[in-house]
Amino acid sequence: MSTDAEDTAHILRHLSELRRRIIYSLISLVALAAVAFVFYEPLIELLKRPFDHVAISGEVSSRLVVHTVTEGFLVRLRIAALGGVVLALPIIGYNALRFIFPGLYPRERKAVAIALVASTALAIGGFIYSYVQLLPISLRFLTESGFIPDDVGVILSYRESLGFVLQILLITVLLFQLPVVVLLLLKLNVLERATALKAGPYVVVTLFTLSAVLTPPDIISQVGLAIPLGALYFLAILVARIFRLGEG
Repeated sequence: MSTDAEDTAHILRHLSELRRRIIYSLISLVALAAVAFVFYEPLIELLKRPFDHVAISGEVSSRLVVHTVTEGFLVRLRIAALGGVVLALPIIGYNALRFIFPGLYPRERKAVAIALVASTALAIGGFIYSYVQLLPISLRFLTESGFIPDDVGVILSYRESLGFVLQILLITVLLFQLPVVVLLLLKLNVLERATALKAGPYVVVTLFTLSAVLTPPDIISQVGLAIPLGALYFLAILVARIFRLGEG
C-alpha cells in the first residue's frame, strides 16, 4: 500500500508535469502569434478574398475602408492572436496528449488518437466548406438580393467585414466537431446509439436554432450550416453502428 508521502509525491509530479505542458503550450501560442503578426499579409489576403467579387448595385467592389486611426492595428492584433491560436493547436494537442496518455489504457489511447485525427480532418473540412461554399453564397445573397437600393452608396468596414468572415469560419470549424463529440459519448457509453437516433429530429431543430443564433442574420448562412451539421450527426450514428458503439 502506498503511503501518504508517496501519494503526495505522485500528485506533485502530476502537477509539475501539467504546469510544464501548460507553459510549453503558452510559449508556442505567444511565439506563433508573433509570427502571425509579422507575416500577417497572407492571412489578411485570405480573409479579404471573399469580397473580391462582391457585386453591390451592379458593380463589383472589393474596397474595404477603415474608420479610425487605430482600426488597422487592432485588426492586425486580432488576426495575429487568432492565427497564433490556430497555428498552436497541434502543439497544444500534443502537450495535452503527452499529459493524459500515461494514465490511459492502450485502447483508450487509441480512441483518443483517432478522435484527434478525426477532429483535425473535420476542422480542415469545415474551414474549406465555409470558405469555398458558405461564405461566397452568403455574401452574394446579402449584396445581390435587392437589400441595398441602387441610389444608396456602400462603404464596407475593414474591421466588420473581416470580422464577418472570421465569425463564419470559426463557428463552422467548431461546430464541425459535433461527430467527434457524439462518437466519444457513444464510445464511453455515456450515450446509447438508440437514444441518439431517437433524438435525431430534436437535434436537427437544435442545430437550426443554434445556427440561427451563432451565424450572421441571413437565412443562407443558417441553413447552409445546419444542413451539413445534421448530416454529420447522422453520419456519426452510422459509424457508431458499424463499429458497434453505444450499444449499452
